[in-house]
Amino acid sequence: MSAKEKRRENSRKIRRYNRARNSGKNNTGRSPVRKERDCIKKFVYSILTLVITGTIIFGVITFFAPSQVKKKVDRIKRLQYPQGYSESVKKYSRNYSVDEDLVYAVIRTESHFQNDDQSGAGAMGLMQITSPCFEFLQRNIPDDKNSYDDSALYDPDINIKFGTYFLSYLMKKYDNVEKTALAAYNAGFGIVDQWLQDKSISKDGKNLDIIPYSETARYVVKVCDARKMYKELY
Repeated sequence: MSAKEKRRENSRKIRRYNRARNSGKNNTGRSPVRKERDCIKKFVYSILTLVITGTIIFGVITFFAPSQVKKKVDRIKRLQYPQGYSESVKKYSRNYSVDEDLVYAVIRTESHFQNDDQSGAGAMGLMQITSPCFEFLQRNIPDDKNSYDDSALYDPDINIKFGTYFLSYLMKKYDNVEKTALAAYNAGFGIVDQWLQDKSISKDGKNLDIIPYSETARYVVKVCDARKMYKELY
């Protein structure tokens, strides 16, 4: 075989070798296994990048602007715990020496500030006053000798006036024991008087160790929680 033929034969061998070598590779020159491994790496790196970036952003917000975050949270909470009818609440809370936050908490729990609200039991208005209770309050309130019919309870100012006076009356009656007064606001003071005389319900005749009515027990908790929230927000 001549030298020229030998060179041609070597060239053919080299081409066959290269074709055989590249047959197990994709068009980019990488094996499928290696390509899959690279894809996994890229995915992991992307996830790590997102996590690290999110952590840094959260850290910056938390470190540099905690007050701004708190303000936004408080703004949202104030929408849930509004101070509606504030002029009437301030006026009558001052007149009858009742904590403003307690009045707001009762209004929120009773009617969620809906002045036309009426319960199935016939309680009316913002502070949910029944007709018999309204008659009792009109006979006892010291600074208003006008005669009102039940429709007046849908007037926010009148409702808040008599509702706040009622809270004041109950607080005095029960020696400023707030939970007992709230139980009486919900269940009626005649019922609460009976509970206080029962040693299995009240050991000292002032505090209710248990509240027999589950609805009243939930009511007292709701009002107390709302009052606490009002104090925190305003």
